[in-house]
Amino acid sequence: MLSERVILLATRSVRSLALGALGIALPLALEANALGTARIAYVLSAGLGGATLLVALGPGAQVRNRLWALAAYSLLFGAAAVGVVAPAPPLPPEAAAFLGAMSLQPNISPHAPLEHASLADGASDADRTKVFAWYNSLSTAALALGALAASAPASPAAEASVAGAAVLATAACYACAALAAAARLRRVEAAAGVAAPAPADDKRLADCTMRRRILSLAALFSFDSWAGGFVINALFAHWLSERYGGDGYAKTLGTLFFANQVIASFSFPVAAALSKQVGLINTMVFTHLPSNLCLVAIPFCTEYQVYGLVLVRGLLSQMDVPARESFMTGVVPRDERVACSRTIMIARAVACVLGPPCAAALWRARGPAAPLVFAGLAKSAYDLALLVVFRKVTPPEERRAAAAVSLPPTEKATLLKDVV
Repeated sequence: MLSERVILLATRSVRSLALGALGIALPLALEANALGTARIAYVLSAGLGGATLLVALGPGAQVRNRLWALAAYSLLFGAAAVGVVAPAPPLPPEAAAFLGAMSLQPNISPHAPLEHASLADGASDADRTKVFAWYNSLSTAALALGALAASAPASPAAEASVAGAAVLATAACYACAALAAAARLRRVEAAAGVAAPAPADDKRLADCTMRRRILSLAALFSFDSWAGGFVINALFAHWLSERYGGDGYAKTLGTLFFANQVIASFSFPVAAALSKQVGLINTMVFTHLPSNLCLVAIPFCTEYQVYGLVLVRGLLSQMDVPARESFMTGVVPRDERVACSRTIMIARAVACVLGPPCAAALWRARGPAAPLVFAGLAKSAYDLALLVVFRKVTPPEERRAAAAVSLPPTEKATLLKDVV
């Protein structure tokens, strides 16, 4: 029988595949339905807003009900994706996208906090970062494949509908997994003759003992997200097109961003292995800093040097993601993981929305190079602040490794048995 971890990784990959296809097919399908640029932007913003609101206001879940909640979220998203591109939709597309929480950003969705907490709960401290590395690696590769699949010679509406149906299929997978988990629990209870102790419910932020730590992480991570909003793919593609564009340049951009995603998908397992040697905070900071320096250098380079730096940055810039997710779930109690992930996701989502308008204002005031240079310097400041503030905060596996250094070999082996 498949484990909950395998189900979560597989369904996340299917959802990312759908999101990659929808990112290209959905705007084209809406355009074919006679929606203008402004309304397409409203649909995309409504989906992001609905997802953020659902994360913020969604009901607290019992640990045993997380799979059912994931099934409900997938059902909402899939139905909205199919309905938005229908020739005669029952609701305005903006309303359907909002009610379905149809965010096309895989890390800004009501699924992510529950997935983060469930994956962390099911992994040992030693394996937690590796699990998050695979989680992100499979998702990134699926996003790239979904975008590539959307270039197939089919109608955008058909592609969007198929992607929506794929997300609906994940809802069925979650529901089946929830039923199987309930059946396993009943068998265990019947064999033991007593009811299994109920796991603690996921806490709200106001009830968390680590509230100050969670808010500090949210503040730092949201600053990084705001700076990242200066160089989101759409704005960076616009900068490249303005500087180097011409006939057929869209194909060059598509190839460049596809290669960038593929390279990033291979960087996550490397990050997990590196974190074993140098720790999670050092992995976050010292892989992120060089990628930010690449960003600062890009405006001053020739075209092919720029492409090279983009690929180098693709290798380095996402290596902090599994380390970050592992760190934020490792330094809070199990029943505070959902609250931690939710709070950080909301802060990052709001900050990211504010980045592009600030970048546009800086572009107009100081020229096209200014947003890239500013983003690189701001993100570097975030890295240094993270190192200063959290360098002494360590997850359990790093505390055990540090404590084992001065022990005799026999005691060291016992203490490290869950670390290696």
